[in-house]
Amino acid sequence: MISTDPEVTRSEGRLSVFGHEPGTAHVDLLPRTTRWRLWRAARPAAIGLLLAPVVVLVPPHAPWALGALVTGAVLAMRRWREEVTLLSLQGRCPRCDTHLTLVRPRALRPRLSLDCEGCRHEVTLSLPAEGPQGS
Repeated sequence: MISTDPEVTRSEGRLSVFGHEPGTAHVDLLPRTTRWRLWRAARPAAIGLLLAPVVVLVPPHAPWALGALVTGAVLAMRRWREEVTLLSLQGRCPRCDTHLTLVRPRALRPRLSLDCEGCRHEVTLSLPAEGPQGS
């Protein structure tokens, strides 16, 4: 998926598998605004807060309410930390030369792991320090 959105930046990353020569990958990155992140974080937090009083009625009472609150907080934090979204990835596995693609957009992390469909090994994507970084 190659986007024509003007905010999307195309960058080059490094694909590595332990014991093999690293390869290159072309990635499309979308920086997320504070407004987008706040809205996306507020939804699971609000759902957790609204769900806790309802599930507290189900025995055993406290674990369900606590579970709703913790789940809402964890999901909210994950969205809040998503400063950059990885939209697409095109590259080849350094071990078996299988074409790697991204199944769905995901939050960019400093070191992102992908599974190779060809050799079933974990491939690590890393971007240069001067490029966009997620947290």
